Amino acid sequence: MAYTIQEMVKRTGVSARTFRHYDALGLLEPIGYTEGGHRLYDEESMRRLQTIVFLKLFGVPLKEMKTLLDEPSTWSEHVTRQLRRVREQMNAFAEMERLLVGALHSAALDDTVDLETLQQLVQWTNEETKARATVKEEATWKRLDALPNVNRTDPDSLEWIGLIGQVQRALDRDVSPADRHVQQLIRRMKEKTEALGWTDEEAASFWRIRQSSDLSARFGLYPLSDALIEYVEIAWTEGENHDDR
Repeated sequence: MAYTIQEMVKRTGVSARTFRHYDALGLLEPIGYTEGGHRLYDEESMRRLQTIVFLKLFGVPLKEMKTLLDEPSTWSEHVTRQLRRVREQMNAFAEMERLLVGALHSAALDDTVDLETLQQLVQWTNEETKARATVKEEATWKRLDALPNVNRTDPDSLEWIGLIGQVQRALDRDVSPADRHVQQLIRRMKEKTEALGWTDEEAASFWRIRQSSDLSARFGLYPLSDALIEYVEIAWTEGENHDDR
């Protein structure tokens, strides 16, 4: 059964102009013409059009479609290439999401997000990617992933970020490290650290990472200021001294 271009428009929702454009490109040629010169199409034309729409949906350029339509054997190669493009885009969006989450969390810690902070977030993400490419031991990264990471939204990271933010605000208000509320925060930090099951050597090693802006950036961790690190150390020691009494 043959269909006129207007009948095809009604059945597919594709405009007559698009049909003529596909004809000009050699993608969807009519099977014939009416006595009045109007294009005619059949069910095979319909299937070919559906294939074109499918390929467009996945971003295949029109100039590549004719080869795909006329030489089915090339489908695997083109689908593989398109899959690679999609995965690259997904990775790019995932990195963008990580940066945006990091910006929100840095705002929670610092009450603001300036241009310098955003630039640092970009740098930290790039450094983490490079570091993960060089560190092969899976167990090492499992240990590192247990540390608070400003670019993640898992409950553990969110709790760490909240604890650090509260300690930072106490420091900003010049609250004593021995203050009851500060000590409650430090005790929770101790509990979370102990729950990681690290040896003393591992804990010391990872604390050195947290103390270093460069190492923190390398592993995608939110760098702590020297003042905050000193404040936490004093509060931590104060808590241990109190426990020994």
